[in-house]
Amino acid sequence: STEALQRSPGRGVSNLNQLQSDFVAEVVRARGPDLDLRLSDPELELARQLSRQDSSRPRMSRLKRKGPTMLYHQTDEESAKKILNSGRMFRGSRGALGGGIYFAGSPQETERKALHKGVVLKCEVLLGSVKQMRACDPSITFTKLQDEGFDSVCCTAFQSGPEYVVYNFDQVTPIGLHDSDALKPFPLP
Repeated sequence: STEALQRSPGRGVSNLNQLQSDFVAEVVRARGPDLDLRLSDPELELARQLSRQDSSRPRMSRLKRKGPTMLYHQTDEESAKKILNSGRMFRGSRGALGGGIYFAGSPQETERKALHKGVVLKCEVLLGSVKQMRACDPSITFTKLQDEGFDSVCCTAFQSGPEYVVYNFDQVTPIGLHDSDALKPFPLP
């Protein structure tokens, strides 16, 4: 609950992301299936407090030093609208490389990777220090990567091309729709 989150300011950075994840899960659960991704004022304030506590200087330095990389994410039309309206992408709960936000290096590669299809989004992604992997590992988490000094994963175990994964929404800026003849994008909201 948010009360539990507010009462735990003394926790270390490695525990904050679990708190953030729990906070988002609680908001999603409370709002139900017709989720509006805009947070209320108290939720925004709590998210700001958690973000300030979690913004470690080494991590931010790594992310800024490398700068953004243009990557692509395919999803269904309804999810794409929510992402573009909110400007946020949230990590999934599980995957071949843990619960993260998954990207491909090209729009074409998203066709063979996406679980939900219909719209390809262009995103600026702050990869920071990238952990290179040749095999899947579903146990990867933000905290584990941070403890190892990494900010993202690039896995080459897929025939569909490299898979890029980040584990925190602050590493992703959705830019807009990728124009493609193969995919019919919806009109911008």
